[in-house]
Amino acid sequence: MLQQVDDAQYRSEAVFMTNSLIGQMWTTPYANLAADFVGPGTGARYTEFRDWVQQRLPGASGQDPIVTVTPRVGAPGTDVEITVFWKPPGEITTSYHQFQATATIGVN
Repeated sequence: MLQQVDDAQYRSEAVFMTNSLIGQMWTTPYANLAADFVGPGTGARYTEFRDWVQQRLPGASGQDPIVTVTPRVGAPGTDVEITVFWKPPGEITTSYHQFQATATIGVN
């Protein structure tokens, strides 16, 4: 039962962090989205997000978050997908737990 409570806590953290990143994307100039956020990558906003995930989720340093930014074809805006990984302490399996969020960022 404690494992389920811990996993719910980690999933809540992942949801909070991905929603926060999506909020940052909404306030970033449209032309800078890919350069700042795509990852694994070296953009300042991506590396800040990756470091934050690694600090807050156990085992996250073994698998970097994945952030994709895809301009929409025939419509304004950009589709983004964010996947965050973690591995609870004491879990023997080699697979990671994950949370994935998708959003469409309007032209700003």
